[in-house]
Formats: sequence, structure tokens, C-alpha cells
Amino acid sequence: MDTMKIIEVIIIRLDAILRNFSLDPYYLYLITIKSADLNLNSECFKSIHLFERCLKEVCNKDPTFKRIFLEQLKEVNVNTLTIRDDIKDRIISFASKGAKIFISSILPRKKCEEILRKENILEHVNDIVCGDEFLVERERINALLNRHRINSEKIIYIGELEFDENFKGIALPPGEFIKTSKIEEEFC
Repeated sequence: MDTMKIIEVIIIRLDAILRNFSLDPYYLYLITIKSADLNLNSECFKSIHLFERCLKEVCNKDPTFKRIFLEQLKEVNVNTLTIRDDIKDRIISFASKGAKIFISSILPRKKCEEILRKENILEHVNDIVCGDEFLVERERINALLNRHRINSEKIIYIGELEFDENFKGIALPPGEFIKTSKIEEEFC
């Protein structure tokens, strides 16, 4: 089947394409404040996806923690964060050719919008799902797919999420999104 007819949407994990952004301070907070109370093990901190699952577990056990965690993320200084130029150019290129661009991030919506506006790509973005709605990336992706009634065959996901066999789209880490010219050639 022709890829051009399949790909309609590109979902980008903003956290994965930002320069100078790290969740390390938040990992540290979770490790020092909550891991003893909640019996978390070191597995929770091996990847952002495991971290988010543990974070959700923590928030389910202690609902005030989500508020505290999101308050910390509201303090992120967006002036120090930039999107790689090659990725930004690719996003604009796909949007100009009719692809819908969706953004997912653990950051609060206001911070995401500030970053996207500062980087001059907010106008190319069709929808955003953030950490103040869903803490876990898989839930944010599902929310976008359900909200827009899109099945996974019609998306390219840019980020670090490991999908199960039910995901039929294309999942690429940010570096591969830039290297993979075949996708754009077939999309255009």
C-alpha cells in the first residue's frame, strides 16, 4: 500500500526533541521523596516511559503528588529550551504538505504552547496533549488517536515510546526522523 495514502498524522513527543531539557531533577525528587514510602525500585528510572508508569503509580497512591509534580514542571524556564532546527524544519515541511501535527509532552500545556510559540511552530500544530491531562505517554497518544478517530496505521510517532504489536504506525526516535528521507519522499 502506498505510504502517501496511509500517513495522515505525525505525533511528536516534545520532551524528546528539546535541547537542554532533562527530567533528572524530577527523577531525583521522586527518588528522594517518594521511593522509600512507595517501595519503588531502580527499574523506574531506567527510561522516561518506566518513570512515567512509576509516576502514575505514585500519583494513584498519593494524589497530592501529581499536583506537586506538575507545579515543579510549571517552573521550567522555556527560554533555555529549543527544538533542534533539523526537526523543526521537518515538522514545518510535513505540515505544509498537509500532515496533521500533534504534540505530546509531560510538560503542562501552557509550557508546551510557550515553547512552540517561541520556536515559531505553534501555528503548524493541530493538537496538544500534555502532562496536566495525562502523565503517561501511552495515555496521551491514545487520547490523541481517540479524539481524532485515527488508527495507528496512519501515524508516524517521533519519540522514545516502545509500542506493542497492536501499534501499526511508524515509530522513530528523533534522530531517525531526520535520517529517514524515504518517509517524506513517499508522503509528498
